[in-house]
Amino acid sequence: MAFINTQVDLDKLPDFRQIETTQVERQYANVCTAIGVAIFAPLTLGLLLGGLLAHGQAQIVLLFLSAGAFALGSLISVYTFNYCTRVRYAIRTHDIIVRKGIFFFSETIQPLVRVQHVELKRGPVEKRYGLASLKIFSAGLGKETFTLPGLLLADAERVRTHVLGYNE
Repeated sequence: MAFINTQVDLDKLPDFRQIETTQVERQYANVCTAIGVAIFAPLTLGLLLGGLLAHGQAQIVLLFLSAGAFALGSLISVYTFNYCTRVRYAIRTHDIIVRKGIFFFSETIQPLVRVQHVELKRGPVEKRYGLASLKIFSAGLGKETFTLPGLLLADAERVRTHVLGYNE
């Protein structure tokens, strides 16, 4: 049998940007933002309280730091919310596509035939809100290819079953 390696015309390749994707649960963005607020709020309030109780130059410094912590926490919360609302995915017959990012955009396409392992992960906050994350491991990498966060538990279990049942 002769080896044939014909050139592919780039104009005839499918455009992956045309694939219809699904946004992860909106509740995921709310939970991530709430966690960020829960981290920065005590810090900001502590600095503010310290600034109100202090005198002289220490008061100015602490009030300035509390304003900075508030501004930084606000920016991080806005960024986190926007990032989490932009996580999108598509489950197709032979692959999974995950798109993430605001400033730095990534698109991962994982063929199901190369999936070695799938983990369903749920932390305490995810459990509280009925959410789950799927970690997809590709054969030969030894680490996860990507994590698909913010799925409802039932959806995560269905996707996991689909991925694991592909090679059966």
